[in-house]
Amino acid sequence: MAYCPQCGREQRCGCDECHSCGVPLVHEEAAKRAAVTTAPQARPAPTVTPNEPDILLAVEHPRPVSINWIVHVFIILGTAILLVTCLEMGNTSAHFPVVGPFSTVGEGLHRASYYFGVILYSSSVRLLTGFALLSAGFLIARRSIARPGWDKAVRATGLVMCGLSIVYVVTALGLLLPTGTPPYALTAILPPLWVAVPALAIAGVALLGAGYLMAARLSSERQTLSSGLKTFSDRSPRKARRRAGASADEGGVH
Repeated sequence: MAYCPQCGREQRCGCDECHSCGVPLVHEEAAKRAAVTTAPQARPAPTVTPNEPDILLAVEHPRPVSINWIVHVFIILGTAILLVTCLEMGNTSAHFPVVGPFSTVGEGLHRASYYFGVILYSSSVRLLTGFALLSAGFLIARRSIARPGWDKAVRATGLVMCGLSIVYVVTALGLLLPTGTPPYALTAILPPLWVAVPALAIAGVALLGAGYLMAARLSSERQTLSSGLKTFSDRSPRKARRRAGASADEGGVH
């Protein structure tokens, strides 16, 4: 059934125009279909996952991590281990057994090697651990904290490690001197030579290699960096002069 939109008269004949005013008619079903098709469609609401893990937020917005406290932890632990080791080494040397006088210089060196061997052998693990932590702290600080004092600390630690490595190697060689049999009081407090000598040699070589890398390689790295900066600074004026000359030539041509 249709109604005239102009005069409101009902048209039951099914015509397309009003019999009174001639205005095109609008059927009820067609109007409903047009309203349905022209109505805006509602967009689906975005789905939000409840209880989103915090790890996603951490990946999208990472927090800056300060490593100053890590450096301090390494340095404090390394220094503490080295200080405690030095105290224990002094206590061990104070309780050495008393033996009779030696007759030759070689015998005296052999006895001294046993004394140092006992001290170093019993403290090797703690010395290596302390120097490892201390070196790690200084190297991390040198890379992350812009202060010139860290370079000196790294170099000083490397030199101390190199000096201690020499003591280790000399002690291991002194234990092998063929200068007679040392007193039983000394041989009883040191492990067998086939254990003590390799252990001292390995610790000495490790300290020497690490100390060389920290002391010598740091100096060469600094020299390389300074030479590179000097080369760059020398090239910069040349480039500036070349650019100025090129600009002058272009100005003359124009």
